[in-house]
Amino acid sequence: MPINPDRTGQPSALGGGAAAPAQGKPTGAGLRAGAGAAFNRQLTDLRQGVPMRLAGAGAEPAVGAGGVEVTVRKGDTLTSLVRDQWVARGGARDALTAHEAHRWALQVARQNGLSNPDLIVAGQSLVVGPPTTVREAKIARPIVRLDTPADGRSLGNPLLTQTLDRAVGLGYIPQRDRQSVVERIETLASKHGFLPDDFAKTVLMESDGMNPRASNGNCHGIIQFCSGPDRGAASAGYGQRPREILKLSVLQQLDLVDRYFDDTRLKDFRGRDGRVRLDDLYLTILTPAARQERQPKAPLPIAGPQALDLHVRRERDGPITRSSILAGLNVNARSRLGQFMVADVMAR
Repeated sequence: MPINPDRTGQPSALGGGAAAPAQGKPTGAGLRAGAGAAFNRQLTDLRQGVPMRLAGAGAEPAVGAGGVEVTVRKGDTLTSLVRDQWVARGGARDALTAHEAHRWALQVARQNGLSNPDLIVAGQSLVVGPPTTVREAKIARPIVRLDTPADGRSLGNPLLTQTLDRAVGLGYIPQRDRQSVVERIETLASKHGFLPDDFAKTVLMESDGMNPRASNGNCHGIIQFCSGPDRGAASAGYGQRPREILKLSVLQQLDLVDRYFDDTRLKDFRGRDGRVRLDDLYLTILTPAARQERQPKAPLPIAGPQALDLHVRRERDGPITRSSILAGLNVNARSRLGQFMVADVMAR
């Protein structure tokens, strides 16, 4: 029951860090002499968190009067496009951190008026401008440890807490619904046997962390309910009208998650400790049939390609295993929760 736009060839705009390189170098007007030095100053500011105003009334114009106009090709993501610009300006591809690329990609999304920064399509024209720093939410903070205690309670579900803080900041969840969402997830976790923090990791991969409008055209919502016979949307009662899921709030979609977990018999995969492991939880969402393969390094029967972080060695043609899923979910969580942007940084 896939969700990430990578899965159907419609690229995920942000991805979980370094994305697959675009096919070919972007070109366009607007690059001018002297822009390189200013561009490098802005990259330094980006890293140091120097406050700058977004281009607009009373703000200095972005360098590049300015950016480079690019045409999206199949396989591109916003992250890969900004990484290409980094390289075009003389930077080493690996020198730009996942967090820096993520912030820059969000800026590009806002400047291009993208209502869903997790969805760009081949043939689309975008302007990739130099990076500027933006105000971050006061609640932004480094990600906490990912090795949550087995009882899921002693640390207060810190990943879920941060994921929901981020979701409120990005406008995915109204503040008034936050506590109800917490209680609903905890109820689902108790009923089906998973850890709330593990659920946070899955939705961070699937919908940028509780974005109820996340869609790749075929799969929709916080865990990407997919259209088609015997797929997630049908299991949740939306087989004939899957896109209607996008009209539902996070709270309403959590009711669909409950129905889906019942239908896929998630509880049957509890271990001796009574808990569903993270890899079984995620496979229930991604491809339930793949749960039958229990070996951690065995290739799983999952249609691809998926998000790069899920593949062995992050290679597009590489297999997906239980081990690579666990590693990918943790890498993605660290990338998205390291720091995040408030809602006014993104076009809604």
